[in-house]
Amino acid sequence: MNVLRRVVGEDALGFFSEHATVDAEHGTRHYSYVDTSVPSGKTYAYRIKSVNGAGSSKKTPREEVAIPKPGPTKRRTTHRDALALMSR
Repeated sequence: MNVLRRVVGEDALGFFSEHATVDAEHGTRHYSYVDTSVPSGKTYAYRIKSVNGAGSSKKTPREEVAIPKPGPTKRRTTHRDALALMSR
C-alpha cells in the first residue's frame, strides 16, 4: 500500500507525493500507518493506493487531517502565587 500526502494550500496544483509504503500486517490483509513527521499548524491531505504484481489500484478519495498548533501550557497556581496576588 502506498500512502500519498500533500500539504493543503501549499501546492497550487494539488499534486500528491508518495510519502510511505506500508506492508500488510503479518498474515493478514490489514494495514495501518501513523504519520509522525508532520509539523503542527498545517492541514494534510492523504490518499492511498494498493500496488501488487498486477499493477496499481485507483487512489482512494482524499482525506484531510488538520494538525493544530500547540496551545499555551497551563501553569498551575501555587500557594506562593496566591499570596503574591493577595499582597498587591
